[in-house]
Amino acid sequence: PSEAGFLEAEGPLERTCRVRQSQLAAMVDEQTAAKAYEVQLPDLGPYRVAFTANGRRLLLGGRKGHVAVARWEGGFHVLS
Repeated sequence: PSEAGFLEAEGPLERTCRVRQSQLAAMVDEQTAAKAYEVQLPDLGPYRVAFTANGRRLLLGGRKGHVAVARWEGGFHVLS
């Protein structure tokens, strides 16, 4: 990447949405890689995820109607 904090596709056919968290963790420093987390919600998915611009809050929406809001401040906390 030309700038820190961005994920850039190498060509017009590459999709950044297909990059796995494990691949990203292998490309960053140890402190950043330690912030990776896994959320397993197998019963009400598949899920769509939206993050705020600063990455501290996220919204999860499941196909079967489940909605959750979470925040990252010193750890991962589910708000609803």
